[in-house]
Amino acid sequence: MVLAPLLLFEGILLPTDAMGQVTLGQLIPRVEKGAAPPAEGFYLTPSLSIGQLYDDNIFFSQTNPQQDFFTRISPGIQAGYQSTPLMLLGGYTFDSEFYSKHPEIDTIQMRQRALIKLKAMPTELLTFSADGTYSKTRAPWELNTFTGVAIRRVIADRIAFEPSMAYRLDPITTATGEYTFSRDRVVGGTSINSNIVRLGFDRRIFTTDTLTPGYVGRHFEFEGVGTVTSHAFTLGWTHRFTPLTTLTIRAGPRVTEGSLDDQPEALVYLHHRLTHGDLSLTYANIQTTIIGQPQLARTESLGGSATYELLPYLRVTIGPAVIKVKGETFKTTNYFSNVELLYQLNKWLALKASHQFSFQQGHLLGAPEAEIRHNIYWLRLVITYPFRLE
Repeated sequence: MVLAPLLLFEGILLPTDAMGQVTLGQLIPRVEKGAAPPAEGFYLTPSLSIGQLYDDNIFFSQTNPQQDFFTRISPGIQAGYQSTPLMLLGGYTFDSEFYSKHPEIDTIQMRQRALIKLKAMPTELLTFSADGTYSKTRAPWELNTFTGVAIRRVIADRIAFEPSMAYRLDPITTATGEYTFSRDRVVGGTSINSNIVRLGFDRRIFTTDTLTPGYVGRHFEFEGVGTVTSHAFTLGWTHRFTPLTTLTIRAGPRVTEGSLDDQPEALVYLHHRLTHGDLSLTYANIQTTIIGQPQLARTESLGGSATYELLPYLRVTIGPAVIKVKGETFKTTNYFSNVELLYQLNKWLALKASHQFSFQQGHLLGAPEAEIRHNIYWLRLVITYPFRLE
């Protein structure tokens, strides 16, 4: 998961054997990356993850947490074409889970995800991208990528489409535009359609400084309930302190249904690159939705991420976060941490171990005050074998 304003940072989204991790700076389900695809031509990347997990609260219960060991198997495939003016990527993956104490929730498809991604440069000045995704899961909290709010086990899905473009007006000025549509559905909850428009204008004023006036328009449709529209007008500043350290600040007033919000739209992102890793810190105040909940949510979040290569082929990643979520009739504070060790055995085989912790305090619509603690320990082998199609 990067926060909404940071979604323009690119990353391959398949396979998803780590879906469900939620940390600030990585609020989109974690991506497992294999070797880089060939510079030119067609390529195919089959993958397989096999892991053993321990979950101390598999039903997200406050009063009666139940623990279990289970096996997760995640096959996937990714195919694409890579060239200088064109990149096309498609993929599909799913997770099968088999429980020791609760065989009644065994399933071949605990979650599945499909992706198609296009990036084209018709000219040196124009870049066009379009992403389409489909996600389905029996753990809907995985789709609450900007809040991490936990809800019961039930089938939920999301379909999303995101075209974007960037046009370089001159050597120091670039105009950007992006539109995101998504539809969230959950059994027993409200379906939500989200329409988000982002416009930006990047102007480099000094060698180390860039100004970015921007606009974010949101229109949320809560099926059978109503709609909410908001507009945010921001001014951004990016400063490169050194070749290794960059700070981005973006903020501005936000108007929702004709009324000025008491808090502004805001993003602060600090990144520092190390010799063998990197550090980042993120603060954000944005509007979003909670899957199945028929009202707008405002999130205020703070967190960080640290990645360091301890030894050749051994990397550790740490990501703590706290997210405050507030709506008209609900309020929660969510705490997260994720620690992962990755050992690259060879170019196609990796061993990974991780611990994910979450603590949710507050209440959702129609629910009493609750505290939900959740720990997941995970050890798995990940096989990724890219090869070129002649």
